[in-house]
Amino acid sequence: MAFTEPMTFSAGAVLTASQMNTYVRDNVDFLSEPPRALAYHNTTQSISTATETIMACNSEEYDSDTMHDPSTNNERLTASTAGTYLLNGACAFASGYTGRFFIYLKSTGGGGHTAILDHHCSAGGSQPQGMVGGTIALAAAEYAWISVYQESGGALNITSGATNRAGASIAATWIGE
Repeated sequence: MAFTEPMTFSAGAVLTASQMNTYVRDNVDFLSEPPRALAYHNTTQSISTATETIMACNSEEYDSDTMHDPSTNNERLTASTAGTYLLNGACAFASGYTGRFFIYLKSTGGGGHTAILDHHCSAGGSQPQGMVGGTIALAAAEYAWISVYQESGGALNITSGATNRAGASIAATWIGE
């Protein structure tokens, strides 16, 4: 279901049941549960040094608008409903990491593969992690994904998790037209 731009009523106009359902009930339902999805990877993924790698997301916590397919192109969240989306991406490396890494949030919005936001992280702590977020307008069928780049000198694993709280994840929530 998509948001329907409400019509302009004139004085004395009679609101029909169909109009009430379309412009009021359906829009309130849509706004109370907007299109959203959260996909994550439930196993480790090896990231080669000095190579940008797109993060796989073979599982999902929720998907209210058929935005994610866990088997085909599972790295993507694809807009089924056009609009502006709040996007978030995260990843966490296994412990023992040295060097720097970058996490990128990218999309096909605007007609090309563009970076929305990137974040640079330095090694430190027991489990280096990074998160990016931003907003972008996506037409129906445009999509977003996250990728990472690390420069430790060897391959490193992104951690795995049974939920989105560990490893790699990407989330999108529709916030307006």
